[in-house]
Parts: sequence; structure tokens; C-alpha cells
Amino acid sequence: MPDESGEFDAEILGLPIPHASEEREGFAEIDRLADRFLTELQKGGEPTVDDYAMRYPHLAEEIRRIFPMIAAMEHWKARKAPEVLNRPPKDLSNLTELGVYRLVRTVGQGGMGVVYEAVDLESGRRVAVKVMQWRARDPGAARRRFEQEARTASDLLHPNIVPVFDYGEVDGVAYYSMPLIEGISLEAVIARLRERNGVVYADEIRRTQQWDGSGAAAETPDDASPSHDSGSSTVGESNDRSLRRTSWRRIARIGAQIARALQYAHSRGVVHGDIKPANVLLDAEGVVRITDFGMARPADAGEDAEASSTGGTLRYMSVEQLLGRPDALSDIYSAGLTMYELTTLRPAFVGEDRDTLVRRIADANPVPPRELNPEIPRELEAVILTAIDRRLERRYQTAEALAIDLLCCANGKTPVAARRKPWSRLRHWVQGGGE
Repeated sequence: MPDESGEFDAEILGLPIPHASEEREGFAEIDRLADRFLTELQKGGEPTVDDYAMRYPHLAEEIRRIFPMIAAMEHWKARKAPEVLNRPPKDLSNLTELGVYRLVRTVGQGGMGVVYEAVDLESGRRVAVKVMQWRARDPGAARRRFEQEARTASDLLHPNIVPVFDYGEVDGVAYYSMPLIEGISLEAVIARLRERNGVVYADEIRRTQQWDGSGAAAETPDDASPSHDSGSSTVGESNDRSLRRTSWRRIARIGAQIARALQYAHSRGVVHGDIKPANVLLDAEGVVRITDFGMARPADAGEDAEASSTGGTLRYMSVEQLLGRPDALSDIYSAGLTMYELTTLRPAFVGEDRDTLVRRIADANPVPPRELNPEIPRELEAVILTAIDRRLERRYQTAEALAIDLLCCANGKTPVAARRKPWSRLRHWVQGGGE
């Protein structure tokens, strides 16, 4: 993990954050071409990827990356969907090969699919392959969601988002492939930090290579020598390659990368819808990657859109998402709850059952982080509380604003959220939804 110097910010986060309007303008043409390509396919035409790439050479790289997946999905829908959806559920327990991939082992499992470590038999590279689960009550809807996840992720090219290589179907089994990230989820990081020694080493992240954080990280090596991290907010106090409970600068950088990725997705018109520690991967270099766009939806989706159901993971939902109206501010809220858990090492909301949890999310604010751990810097607490404010007008209005404030925390500067007087912030927090 990089040290606490500014070199990390220069390499990973130091570039200016473009405004959403600037990013959106840059992607508008490829979006229009993708729609045109899809329309031609749906009308029975035979457009080719090479033809589009030659006609639009300045977009050739993105065309060759995105259009083959569009064609594969449309081919499946047009010719194989009725046949496949009428088949009995596929037994994935003995699956060893899928297309050009040899499946090595299961590395993660969720509601939408199983993730395998695999080897691309053509290139020899190690990849991750996500295979759709067939246990859904509505296989057709599940298939559309799986397809949407692959399509959405393939459209997002950002260093803090796990990309999609390709999409395919073999004998009714739908799958897509991704890079195999040598890292662990923030869920696993938090579990490790809760332990008595409370430290995660870069070397053990490399060895663990867990996809979904379902287990604890590997044991700390015997020859690892923990170094002291005082937890104050000044730069350069610790040069070891580790993350500790009090590595506030590094924690702020993790949050800033999450926010940067969300800003990019929002600029492309995509709301993730399920930001939580299990869906954020951290590698040994301190680089964050967001995964699992299964709940993603267009930012301007209407109330009656299929994705307008609550979706997501209850503990990390905003009130508006509970009401079926997730948007970019909901992602910001979920990112704030993820940062809350990373700093306090406990969830913001807990409940004995679903109804209790829903009531607490809707009616109460979580305990302020510094009441749980006074060592948390006031500035970082202010950022977190602003991100998870239940009142939309007081929450960060863009993920860009959240990223900038977290970068301020990472670099010893005062974030905008901390410039209000402490008593004023506390009064508004205690008031919750009231004025």
C-alpha cells in the first residue's frame, strides 16, 4: 500500500476532476453510435464492428470494446432467449469450461451470479468470469438484469471501476468476463481491522486475492513488523505498506476513489444502486475498484422502470431508495455509509429484523462517528455526516464534491463540509429531518 506522502495523490487522484457536463459531452457520440448499431441489429441489418471502427477512427478503441458485446446480447435475445428460458435450471456445480475459459475455482457468489477465477485458453491470462444464477423466480427478468449489468460495466472505462472484457452464452449459461483483481473487498478489510492487531498489510492482500470478502484476510506474516501510526491528520507519519484503524489519510483516499468512480458513472448517466463495502475492492497498491453493477439503472429512469424497485442492500440504502427512487444522491449516501463503517468499524444501521432496520433508516440518524471513536478527525467526520445527511438539500449534490472534500482530508486541508461551525453541524444532525 502506498505511503502517506502526496505521491499517491499525484499518481492516482491528483488529476483535476472534470465536471460532469464535460465528461458527458465526450461520451455523447459513442452513445449515439451504440444506439444506432443496436437499432440496425434489431431491424435485421448486419452492421459490422469493423465498419463502424473505420468510419469513426477517433472512437475505434471504444467501438471495438463495446459493440461486440452489444451484438452478442442482441444475438442471444433474438435467437436463443425463448429456447433457453424454457429449459430447466442449469446445474453449475460441475461447470469446468465456458467458451474459451477454463474455470479454476469459485471466488465469489451473490444474488445474480457466481464468480470464478478462470484462465483464458486463447491468451493464457487469468480472468474472473461471472456466471448467471438460474435460481431466480423470474428467469427472464433475471437475465435482463444480468445483461444490463454486463452492458453497463462495459460502457464504463475508469481506473476505479472493474471493466468487462466480453459477454457470451454457452448451452444456455450466460456469462461475462472481467480482470481478476488481486485484492480484497472493504468488507474483508473492515473485518480485519476489527481484530485485535487491527492492520492489513499489502503483502497479505496480494496473497489473499479474495473477490467478495466473504472470509477474513490471510494471517499476518510472522516477519511483518507493524509500525506506529498515531492517527493524526498530518502527512508522512507512517511509511509502511499497511492500512490501520487510524490510517485516516489512507482511508480518506479510499473514499475519494469511490467518489471519483461514482462521479464518472453519474456523468455517463448510470446510478450504481448498491454501493457497500462488499462491492468495493482494494488492491495492494491502495487502488480501489467498484464492482457489481447488477442494481445499476439510468440516472433518469422513470418511476415505472423495472429497476425502480428498491434493489440494493437494505443497510446501505437512503430513504429515497427505500421509496423506489434511487438517484445519484443515493449513491453518495451509500458511499458515505461505507466510509462510516470503514472509520467506525461498525454499520451505521442495525436492526433485529427488516422492519426495524427500515424504521431506523427512515427515522433516525446514526451515532456521529467521533462518539464511537474520538480519534476520527473532525474534518473526516464532517465529510461523512454531510454524505449521509437524510435531507437531500444538505447532502453533497455531486460525487465530485464528495471526492474533493475527501482529498482535502487526505492532504491536510480543510474540507468544505468542515467549514461550518461544529455546534451548527451538530444542531442540524440532531434535528435529523427537521429544521
